[in-house]
Amino acid sequence: MNSNTNVAQQNILRKQQETTAKINSLLETSSELLACGPTCQKQKVTDGLKQKYLNAQTNMITAPEQLDNAKRNYYIYTEGESAYNNMQQEDLTKTADTISTNLNNAFNQVVNYAETMNKYYNTALLNAVNSDDLLNEYTDKNTNLLNNVGSIRGDILTNDRKTVYEEEATTRIKSWYTLLWYVYYIFVLTYLLATIFVPSYISILMRIIIFVLLVLYPYYSHIIFTFVENTVTSIYTMFPKNVYNSL
Repeated sequence: MNSNTNVAQQNILRKQQETTAKINSLLETSSELLACGPTCQKQKVTDGLKQKYLNAQTNMITAPEQLDNAKRNYYIYTEGESAYNNMQQEDLTKTADTISTNLNNAFNQVVNYAETMNKYYNTALLNAVNSDDLLNEYTDKNTNLLNNVGSIRGDILTNDRKTVYEEEATTRIKSWYTLLWYVYYIFVLTYLLATIFVPSYISILMRIIIFVLLVLYPYYSHIIFTFVENTVTSIYTMFPKNVYNSL
């Protein structure tokens, strides 16, 4: 009974102490609130947050060093300084291997890039040579084309001159033909007047026939001349020829 009573009394005493501590804390908080207004409380909160921000920055800056010191102290205390040195050497070796691998990869990338650029350069150089050859070929073709155009233009001008000469000759021939045509029909008209006013032993019917033949002569004369020419040519081909003329 005495032990249970003591335990109960101790629990009651402990609870009273905790309650008293909470009351004292509330009183302190109340007194601070009363002593410091809203502006003061805001400033305190601001200062507290700023201090936490600065502490976090400091911890971030010194964190690697603190980690190294904690690691060193742990390994030296648990395994000895030689074990720590071996561990540190292994870490440095791994770091060196990582750096070497990264450098090797970077170097290989640079080499691959250089090889690719060299291929591009060779391709561009080959294209430039081909373009130069093509330019020379087109230049020669253009030169030949210009020469041909000049020759064709000269031929055209010559043909034009020939055409002009032919037209001039044709015009002269037509002029002479027209002149001769008028002269011929003047003679025909003269013949008609002569048959009317000049006495003749030829009958009137024969005079009319001759007059009609004379009037139509320019229109059938070429038929007569063609017939005569073909006949003469046919007769000429029947005569023996000198075979030596064709040797």
